Amino acid sequence: MKKTMCFFVLLLGSCFLFPASLSFVAGGEVKGLEKKEEKKKIAWDGGLKVSLSFIEGCFFAKEEKFAYGLLLKTPEVSFGSENKNYVFSVDLKSGMILKNGFLTYLGNPCLSSTVSPFFSEERSFSMMNAALPGVSSSFNTRHSAFLETKLKFGKWDFSNGVFYCPFRTEMKKESSLIAGAFLSTWTPEWKILPKLKIQSGAVYGNGGYEEKKSDSWYGKDSFYQEGRASSALVSFRIGTGPYGGKPEFWLYFHSMFFENPFNKVNQAFRTDIVFGYGGFSFNSELFYNPQNGLFTLEGKTLDPQISGKGKISQKIIFGKGKTFSITTGIAGFWKENLLYKEDDLKLAGGIRFSFLKTVFTLSAINEWNTIEIKRNGFSEVKLKPSLFSASADLVFKLKYISMELNGTYSKEYEKDFGEWKSGLSIEGGVSFVKTQIRMETEFTKEKLKSAKISFSVSGKI
Repeated sequence: MKKTMCFFVLLLGSCFLFPASLSFVAGGEVKGLEKKEEKKKIAWDGGLKVSLSFIEGCFFAKEEKFAYGLLLKTPEVSFGSENKNYVFSVDLKSGMILKNGFLTYLGNPCLSSTVSPFFSEERSFSMMNAALPGVSSSFNTRHSAFLETKLKFGKWDFSNGVFYCPFRTEMKKESSLIAGAFLSTWTPEWKILPKLKIQSGAVYGNGGYEEKKSDSWYGKDSFYQEGRASSALVSFRIGTGPYGGKPEFWLYFHSMFFENPFNKVNQAFRTDIVFGYGGFSFNSELFYNPQNGLFTLEGKTLDPQISGKGKISQKIIFGKGKTFSITTGIAGFWKENLLYKEDDLKLAGGIRFSFLKTVFTLSAINEWNTIEIKRNGFSEVKLKPSLFSASADLVFKLKYISMELNGTYSKEYEKDFGEWKSGLSIEGGVSFVKTQIRMETEFTKEKLKSAKISFSVSGKI
């Protein structure tokens, strides 16, 4: 606690010693508004971020939890001749930083089951990176360090990174994690495809796992003692981005290798395709794990499975001033367990209208899961509907004020009770300059289930 407060004081004091920019955020929420007789629960959060030319620091707090981070960066150093010019830089991040990039695939290589007909995930090519914490970050993250070096010369870009975490929060027993990565980028600048990029990279991680005494997933030899295991990933990307009215196309391929506690190596594969031209966009993902008992870097085990995910959307713009547009989209997720019957299927669709500063969206999601049906003493496993939700969203933006209103109706099948339960949630928010106020409520057929109000204020000096 004392070290954390000292970091906060040093961070604030640097603003007066060096030319710096200071940004801050503060907020809070009140829960339990639906309970008239009980005491309301009040929560708060806030923090600040200081940016200098060579250093960046942040400090955030949420009730009794804290998160902090520090970035040290060197200016780009150029050396060599005019024909062979080299540019070199180094970044060091430390604190309760969040790891990202393809390193996260070694902890969880599966596709995300979240589907949206409009939202598209960012398609970068980063083997390993780390981000400073934010006000919405996980405050349970342990102290870690990340060192990255970058080198550019001619048509080639290289980056190397080392991530070290002395503790693992995913485990009950604290165990260290160390990882290293390498990335190369070649831009050939061909006349036919002047923006073509060919990238390749690899990442390696080594982490600990705790003892396991159950024999639920690896037969008779499933018992293993506490130890360490390694994982590795090799990635490749080729494609070109949108420029000058040209289409966008990217192809990703990942080959992953996982060591398990029995000194065996399992392999899994993942591939992504992205295409866009004008108002049309398409992307698909595929994950394939052919082997039983795949052991990830986070100590999780995966059954053999195959899953896919995709989205198609089209945006049409009308009017001379391009003031009106209609966007339609469909998305889906599918997963099949190759060991036993446990499949999932999700489909989503929607339409969005945009006129000047107003956006109105209608969307719906239908989900199917494997459900065991018992009849006349016999049981049968089938893929049955398990969730349906429909939502309407209205956003209105002006120069200094914006308003948002969302309503969602959901109907979910509860296996334990064998019946459907429905609910309605309404959310609304108003933002004025850097101030935001939100109200969230959730209803069932019988009563108001929950209600809360939250606010946040942010600014920059």
